[in-house]
Amino acid sequence: MSDITFFPVGNADTCLLTADDGSQLLFDFASPKNQGDGDKRVDLAEELRNRLAESGRDYFDVVSFSHLDTDHFAGASEFFYLEHAKKYQGEGRIQMKEMWVPAAAILESRWEQSEEGRIVQAEARYRLKEGKGIRVISEPKALDKWLKDAGIDPDKRRHLIVTAGNCMPGFNMDSAGAEIFVHSPFSYQNEGNNEVDRNSESSVFHLTLKDGTKNVKVWLTADAPYDVLEDIVKVTEKAGNADRLEWDLIKVPHHCSYKSLAPDKGEDITEPTEKVARLYAHYSREGAILVSPSNVVPEGDETQPPHVQAAEYYRKVSKAKKGQFKVTMEHPTKEAPKPMKVEVRGLGLGATVVAGSSTTPEGSRRMTERRSERAG
Repeated sequence: MSDITFFPVGNADTCLLTADDGSQLLFDFASPKNQGDGDKRVDLAEELRNRLAESGRDYFDVVSFSHLDTDHFAGASEFFYLEHAKKYQGEGRIQMKEMWVPAAAILESRWEQSEEGRIVQAEARYRLKEGKGIRVISEPKALDKWLKDAGIDPDKRRHLIVTAGNCMPGFNMDSAGAEIFVHSPFSYQNEGNNEVDRNSESSVFHLTLKDGTKNVKVWLTADAPYDVLEDIVKVTEKAGNADRLEWDLIKVPHHCSYKSLAPDKGEDITEPTEKVARLYAHYSREGAILVSPSNVVPEGDETQPPHVQAAEYYRKVSKAKKGQFKVTMEHPTKEAPKPMKVEVRGLGLGATVVAGSSTTPEGSRRMTERRSERAG
């Protein structure tokens, strides 16, 4: 059995895939500081520590940072064991066996980053220089100049680069019951660019999860805007890989922003562009589940996402497919949001949303005891 858990962290992304073989893959990490009694966001660091402890580990097999906007890495420098500097290697930090980033996370100028963004970037750059513990989603030669400037033969790092249109190494249906296909980014950013468009350069994945004799298909879309989704549909159809567009579960992009559907918001509903509409209406399967990693959808028009007009379109899709539209900060209730688990039970019945629940501190206690035993 495999499952994906989405965490209520406001307008930010974090989801955790547990594969059939027990591998745990974390896609983005957003653990913002608590803002007091009215803050209903989950304590992500505590949740993840408890979940790891329950499975007897203090590491993730993979941590993927889709791009280096703060709502995709907030708190990472305090939570993870980072190899590039001893100050980030204290007791209790969580290890990343492998780190996944798009090429832009390596190439963009450091002055474009927040302080914590520079720390995450420094870790990715260190691992790439060392030649281990990282995968970079990139065109094969996009990193050549950067590597040469670092005194590294690019051919020595080719095995760490994964190009769009391929699967991430290390996971397949036979061993893990999971396959992770890369849709985007197609291109890369040069170091000298004056403007960084991280949303367009973010990592977009298509997951296939074993479900008995069938498969469940999942989209993790990061903050991809509508034109990137259009390109993905166009390129994938042209390549004869339409099965890589099908989905049972989709994390809708950019916290339910209309900009991931079309250039215009619309008055009551956002009408997507033709190719984006095909992605949702044609390639979704019966019982489709749409998850918006966002704040509560407002009743009226707002400048920032989530946009009610986009939510109306996603509700329309879910209704047509007899499925569900879920918002992380509304599940199971707006008053008390909790992590939402979507299970694939291996029975050929598809994906099932499990009632929201949080882990208990018991797992953290067990992990502390195990660390004490190892130290002794």
